[in-house]
Amino acid sequence: MICCGCFDRGSRLFERRLLRRARSPYCEGGKPAAEMEAAEAAEYTVTRSCRLNLFFGGVVAVELRGQRRGELAAAGDPRRGGHGIVVE
Repeated sequence: MICCGCFDRGSRLFERRLLRRARSPYCEGGKPAAEMEAAEAAEYTVTRSCRLNLFFGGVVAVELRGQRRGELAAAGDPRRGGHGIVVE
């Protein structure tokens, strides 16, 4: 997945993720326990991961800073060894 200019560089790349699949969501380690417990109380079968998981990785972000100057910034998801480089 590539996300261009949709959020501050890196701000969402490091958040824990939840994949919703029908009644069986997958939760990455670090999600608040209350969120997973609420899903289980609603009769969802939650699969919990204990830490960052490659299954949730692969996102990169590009941010345009200062529209007049046209400066770029980039970041990549650490789950798959990603990082961002701006080449001028």
